[in-house]
Amino acid sequence: MVALDRQDSGSGQVKAISALKGMRIVDESGALLGHVADIRVHVRKARDGAMTPHAGSLVYGTAGFLVRLGLRRLDEKVIGWDAVVRIDGKRVVVRTARGRGTRKARGAPRR
Repeated sequence: MVALDRQDSGSGQVKAISALKGMRIVDESGALLGHVADIRVHVRKARDGAMTPHAGSLVYGTAGFLVRLGLRRLDEKVIGWDAVVRIDGKRVVVRTARGRGTRKARGAPRR
């Protein structure tokens, strides 16, 4: 299990990082931004010298019908883990600022 560095709705519960995959990502107003496609993890050296993984960013996008059929690629975006406000049930609530906070994933198709 990977440390998420964020409490789940203040409960202090720990989730497996893989549990985030497929969750809805919404902004603080509740607007749907997409679904978690991948989680990028950063490995840091702890004080005792051990290497520990930490969530770094979420890759997400909207998966329409053609994406689910495999006929079209997901238009991926990335948001930093520091933008995660809370994990609320089956959704991840993130803080966004107009024009900031999200960016296209490397290797994602350009329009």
